[in-house]
Amino acid sequence: IDRFNRITGRFDKHYTEADGLQNNSILCLLTDSQGRIWITTRLGGLHRLDTNDRITAFQLPFGLGQSNLISLFEDSKKVLWIGTRNAGLIRIDTDDQVLHYHTAEGLMADIVYSFFEDRQNQLWLGTDKGLVAMSPGRFRLFTTDSGLRFNETYRILEDEEGYLWMSGNIGIQRILLNDLMNAKNYGGADTRVRARLFNTNDGMPNSETNGGFYPAGWKMKDGTMWFPTSAGMAVVNERMISEESNELDIHIQSLRYADQEFFQGQSIRIPPGVSNFEIRYTSIDFAKASDIRFYYRLKGFNEEWTAAGNRHIAYFSVLEPGNYVFEVRAERYGYFSPTAVMNFTVRPYFYQTTWFRAMVAVLLALGIIGVVAWLRLSAKRKIEQQQRITMAQIHGQEKERQFISAELHDSVNQQLTTAKLFLDFAKSNEAMSLELMAKSEKVIQSVINNIRTLCNSLTPPSLKDIGLKEALEDLVHSYVSVGRFRVNWNFQMDPAELTEELKFTLFRITQEQMQNVVRHSTCKNVWLEFLSSPTQLLVNIRDDGQGFDPKTQRFGLGFENIKNRLLLYNGKLELKTAPGKGCALMITIPLRKVTPLHPPDPVRPV
Repeated sequence: IDRFNRITGRFDKHYTEADGLQNNSILCLLTDSQGRIWITTRLGGLHRLDTNDRITAFQLPFGLGQSNLISLFEDSKKVLWIGTRNAGLIRIDTDDQVLHYHTAEGLMADIVYSFFEDRQNQLWLGTDKGLVAMSPGRFRLFTTDSGLRFNETYRILEDEEGYLWMSGNIGIQRILLNDLMNAKNYGGADTRVRARLFNTNDGMPNSETNGGFYPAGWKMKDGTMWFPTSAGMAVVNERMISEESNELDIHIQSLRYADQEFFQGQSIRIPPGVSNFEIRYTSIDFAKASDIRFYYRLKGFNEEWTAAGNRHIAYFSVLEPGNYVFEVRAERYGYFSPTAVMNFTVRPYFYQTTWFRAMVAVLLALGIIGVVAWLRLSAKRKIEQQQRITMAQIHGQEKERQFISAELHDSVNQQLTTAKLFLDFAKSNEAMSLELMAKSEKVIQSVINNIRTLCNSLTPPSLKDIGLKEALEDLVHSYVSVGRFRVNWNFQMDPAELTEELKFTLFRITQEQMQNVVRHSTCKNVWLEFLSSPTQLLVNIRDDGQGFDPKTQRFGLGFENIKNRLLLYNGKLELKTAPGKGCALMITIPLRKVTPLHPPDPVRPV
């Protein structure tokens, strides 16, 4: 440190490490209210030069003594404040008590470059993150989002008009102190202040001022403020500053995508599939266009304003179909221009249109209604099928009762009555008793045979005992034995693979159809085919009889019984016949498990 004697006009003292400095590279010098000079050096350490011309080191708490101390300030209460690089803020009270403020205490910055005390005796800090206002118990940060032109602030000086001048790496910004204090005391989180930026366009030798030492600027007695830059001193004389202009205009130039360009006033309809487009805008100003900042928003997409800085283009991509309103406004020194507006529409693909979505919704609703109706109809059909099956069973039982009744009355009862007459007459006529008893025995034997035949027609012999094929052969034997027709067999089923219920159903269907053949066919040949595959059973009963016209023929209860029995197994029935062409009944029954094919038996006459 060199000391200049203003009386003699000469440097009369040189202070070095030999005089107590920790390092000869000096960062900060500050004269306090007691006439002492506080000194910091580049390699750390805080020194105090007393009025007796002696330098002593001030001991800071462990961890702070080696910090890079880059700024000093004494407030109106004679409290010393020290700004550091990366260690926050240090306070030294009048009794040399040391306090430390950093992120744990709520300080938002690591580097403190400068200090300023307002008329309410509260401190403002120029930091790397912005301007920090200190209030009892809290810190508040002002940044570019709050209206500042830059955040990193090296030095803060107040002029005679009540403006604060703050240097930074892109120039010097000016803010009215009253605006800052009102924002601090009464403003909310979105409060903005008006800041004006000065740079080379205003006469500065270079826009980049210097900082990281104290003092990084000084206010002279004549009111001028001096700030060091990388190209020399920038001297501010507030009396020479022109009045701020708040008259701004804003114009939207065009909307562009691909090789298409649309201008303000045109009907703009962007076709579907355009993923990127841009909107250009400008503000015509001949005073200082570089200070103008733009803000825009796209209503229909985002209601928040986007800060575009000095950029004159807004970029958008992948917008949903719809109507949009682009709004842009210019701002300088806290004054905003009127808002310029451009309307445009992004057209949808056909599948994004309202009518298509409505049609899909209608079709979906109709589909749901159709499914519900189909389910209801299916349930109704199942109920009706079950009712038909039940009615068929009732009719079948009634038919069997009538048949039994007729057989017992017309045959068995008559024959037993005849036998009783023979026996009664034999009691009174001994000569003919043996003959009459023999006749009675013959009649009774006929009754036994008739009852056996009746029982077999009602309930076949146990299919489990004699097998399906044998039971079917017994069924048709009575017809063949009397020469009614000839029966040809093709049996390719393994009855062991069939359930007893299915065997019984096949027997009853065959029995019913054979009765139809006997009653109506007048045929000479009947073919019976029973086939199986891995997925289904096939039964074919056909004859070479007279046939009939299925369109005019009324089907009886027997045919209805066959269909109802097939419903129990999800079977299908197909009838092929014509007058003079015979009749063929083809039945298909699906199998749930695989049934192997067997070698076919040769077709043989019975």
